[in-house]
Amino acid sequence: MEHAKKEFMKSIAIFSTLLGMLLLQSCSKTKDAPSPGPDPVTPTHFSLQFKPSIVLAAGEQMQDYEFIISLNNNQDEPVLVDKKLALLDSGGLYAAKLELQRGTYRLTKFLLARKTGRVLFASPIAGSQKAQLVTQPLSMVVTNGQTNLKVQEVQLLPVNPNDRESFFGYPDGIFNLPLDPNEPEPATRKLKVHPVVRIGDVVYDSIPTSLQLYTWDQQNNVNLLQFSSPGGIHEITLAPNVRRFRVRMSKWASQSELELTVGQLEETRVYKLEIVKAPQPLRELLTYKMVNNNWAAIEKVEYKYDAAGRQKQTHAFS
Repeated sequence: MEHAKKEFMKSIAIFSTLLGMLLLQSCSKTKDAPSPGPDPVTPTHFSLQFKPSIVLAAGEQMQDYEFIISLNNNQDEPVLVDKKLALLDSGGLYAAKLELQRGTYRLTKFLLARKTGRVLFASPIAGSQKAQLVTQPLSMVVTNGQTNLKVQEVQLLPVNPNDRESFFGYPDGIFNLPLDPNEPEPATRKLKVHPVVRIGDVVYDSIPTSLQLYTWDQQNNVNLLQFSSPGGIHEITLAPNVRRFRVRMSKWASQSELELTVGQLEETRVYKLEIVKAPQPLRELLTYKMVNNNWAAIEKVEYKYDAAGRQKQTHAFS
């Protein structure tokens, strides 16, 4: 009898366990699935990258070149004018990416130039003499569609020695072409300056100073470089596209400057930048002596001057 009771209780326990498992499974099946999050918001901007149809010659350094582009919006209003973009090597030659608001744009200029300013390749404008040599002349419509990155191919043609800007549909003068097609690329120039400070009869010709170099190119764009001179003669390298420059020396709240065109520059000459200051009269003189491993003032001399700057009195204290 006792054995039958135990078996009955055991059966009830197993049944209760199974029933609990079924109830739990039923609850998990009827539980609402989590609702999906909101749709991602469409970004207001996209990236635009140009892929030109050229390959640089072996040995050419990309950092010596830059793309120059102009871009209008769909109302034909300028968005970017003569924007300079770096060259990138990403399994091919690309221009650095631009971040733009989503919309439709028109590419109106695309050039590849040396950083000296000389244009080597250009995308021709429709109706120009060179436009018939490409299948996609400018201006070119660029739209992002629904993508976050738009890669736009651009066809470029070399600017040959006897070419002019008008052959490509551009205004004369913007390619920085030489008058003589055989004229070599302009070279860098050296400017030697010697900062000097003169106080009365004392000349400091090897004194640290601050220098500022302002340069202007053919389009009158200004560039500023600031650096320190440790003293003595300082040599400055001027970029090939510099047409005019000004170098300014600063020391003790005073300045001296020189301004020249590159045509006036004599590379073998050392140009002196001189600050002249009046000597200041000596007001006091202290004499120190080592006492118990410390410097102690043992004498003080004060100097007095009249209105003309002549010494009139001397007071000594000890």
